[in-house]
Amino acid sequence: MSTSLKHRLFVGEPMGNKSVTSLPGIGKILGKKLEQQGFDKAYVVLGQFLTLKKDREMFTDWLKDASGANARQARHCDQCLRDYCDAFTRDPASSCSSRAPHFLHLKLQSQLITLLALKHFSRLHASSL
Repeated sequence: MSTSLKHRLFVGEPMGNKSVTSLPGIGKILGKKLEQQGFDKAYVVLGQFLTLKKDREMFTDWLKDASGANARQARHCDQCLRDYCDAFTRDPASSCSSRAPHFLHLKLQSQLITLLALKHFSRLHASSL
């Protein structure tokens, strides 16, 4: 699969606080649907990707259900997050890598899962008032 400019730009730098629409396959319409469910930032979608253990089928099925993405859009987003993880994390078995240490990946995953849980809890709590 060849990559788009959007893909290369996303993978080429740290994610920071980028909007969910910065992810390949996610435009304004799908982004709005994801934002309504609390997935407003790319790092929150990355958290879901990691929570699903980078399983391509589970993630693309989730994205299609959550946003109405088609198979192509879901594949583009999945591949981008996969490439992003490859670029900014490293295999602990690899001794010569200039990428971020593996423990940072685990810490990020833990923080993202906590953030997701807090966002969804506060949204559920607010809707019950």
